[in-house]
Amino acid sequence: MAKKTGRGQPTPKPLAAGPGKKKTIPGPRKSTHKKRAAWFRARAAWPFRDADGDHLMVQRASAAGPAPLHPPLAASRQWESMGPSNVGGRLTSVVVHPTNPDAIWVGSAGGGVWRSKDGGVTWSGLWHKQESLNVGSLAIDARSPNVLYCGTGEANLSADSYPGAGIYRSTDSGDSWTLWAPVKQYGLPGRIGTIAVDPFDSLHIRAGGVSHSDTGSSGMFVTTDGGVT
Repeated sequence: MAKKTGRGQPTPKPLAAGPGKKKTIPGPRKSTHKKRAAWFRARAAWPFRDADGDHLMVQRASAAGPAPLHPPLAASRQWESMGPSNVGGRLTSVVVHPTNPDAIWVGSAGGGVWRSKDGGVTWSGLWHKQESLNVGSLAIDARSPNVLYCGTGEANLSADSYPGAGIYRSTDSGDSWTLWAPVKQYGLPGRIGTIAVDPFDSLHIRAGGVSHSDTGSSGMFVTTDGGVT
């Protein structure tokens, strides 16, 4: 029989366990990306849990229909594909040289870093023997434009988004890269979604990302000593 507490409430009995076994009560489940994914999906599906199939078809037909009522912008303000055109995939980041607009670097979700020296007419791959092909972010040092940072691991929520090895650094405009800040050594997120270098202080660098696991870290990280700590 359960005992009474000082407030008159019965104290619950301990759970029964078999011979030689200790009954344990599971603790609260740690947060994962599932709640965030459900929130993101709800924005497009509201007021329903999932978007209505007919509604999706209507929206697709509308997107493929006649041009909108608003007149197009001037030709000089239109967007056009600059490549790469010989491969498929999705890009997660792009940086441009602060004084040379023809020098462009892009990071791809599963193909490393690419560079163009002619404003996007031709592209060459810069990622060859790195531990991770999955790029989530790029940053360039405005004070020393030959220095670039690459955060690996794609921070998007999808079945084909993969974690990375940490942050890479190049001091020769991307010709070679070194693993500057490994995930395990510095406790960084496995998916670096953004990197920013202070334009007035090259030693001040910020990186943000997520880890879609119960043991990984997520959030914003900062170094003020050029990556020593």
